Amino acid sequence: MFLQRFLQQIGDLAWNVESRGSVAATDWIKTGEARVECEHWIGPKRIEGKDSEGGQIDVFITDDRHHLSIENKIWSPEGDEQVTRYCNYQHDRNFVLFLTLDGEQAQTEKPNYAPISYRDHILPWLKACQRHAANIPIIRETIRQYIITVRGLTEGLTMHQTDKQIRDAMRQHPRAALAIRHTLDHVILAEVRKLVEEVQKRIVEKSTGREWTVEIEPLEAKDQGLYVTQRDWRDTQVKWEGNPYIVQQSFLGIRCHKDLSVRHDWDCDTKFRTSFPGFWKGGVDDDYWPHWRLLEKARFSSEEGIERLFRADQRRDFVEEIVKELVAIAEYCDRKFGT
Repeated sequence: MFLQRFLQQIGDLAWNVESRGSVAATDWIKTGEARVECEHWIGPKRIEGKDSEGGQIDVFITDDRHHLSIENKIWSPEGDEQVTRYCNYQHDRNFVLFLTLDGEQAQTEKPNYAPISYRDHILPWLKACQRHAANIPIIRETIRQYIITVRGLTEGLTMHQTDKQIRDAMRQHPRAALAIRHTLDHVILAEVRKLVEEVQKRIVEKSTGREWTVEIEPLEAKDQGLYVTQRDWRDTQVKWEGNPYIVQQSFLGIRCHKDLSVRHDWDCDTKFRTSFPGFWKGGVDDDYWPHWRLLEKARFSSEEGIERLFRADQRRDFVEEIVKELVAIAEYCDRKFGT
């Protein structure tokens, strides 16, 4: 069934085989009789231009009458006369597919060859296979993981192409590149400020019936961020703070300033780390941060962080995640101080 779906997916290709003329992909292989081999050996390499032969075919599908050969290339160049060598193998019974991320052409003039891509052929095929495997969990989930991998590869291809275009444009327009860099810093800071305001709004919504104060500090300054406090918490804040700037890196946890007895109380609080695993005890500044952890997802100066900032679904998930954690710690403080 998977092979049938694969042949249907590539069915628009022109299968020009010398002995048969143009043949439909779905008529080429008898799926009920087919078998698949990896690294199929077709003899020693012989490089002689159009007459080259030999090598190992990555994926070889055959029903003993006809063959379908797949050469798989991800971020690697084609070998010497590679596709030509495979096309010459039983050429009137063999059709060669050159599989790359974006459908790159092979260096051959053979008629029994066609390029296919992970983006346009493999992804749709995998999705079709996943639907057919809906009632077989282990196969369905294996295909799902493969889809995630392929998506990552094809998105990486897009980023690779985009990076090259950007570098070329920067070389041609250096002044514009400097202006864009300066503007981008301001845009990111403005978006981070909006995101922090979203977090503040959500915490305020969840603080109904409590006397929490939820404030935002100037985010362009060092060691500033958002904090939640309550007058009966004895100099304790639940804080999300920049390290040193919230755009670059940040952490959250318990912060207390002046009251030495409160600091000692927090240092001795073993229940906190049981309730919130993954937090460090001290380390940022032992006097001020008895419990804290880095926010790896909040590096908004990184590629992943910028994507999380500007993609609505990722941004929403991040806001919900950090709100949930800050609210849970604030509720812990309420219980700790009996408020």
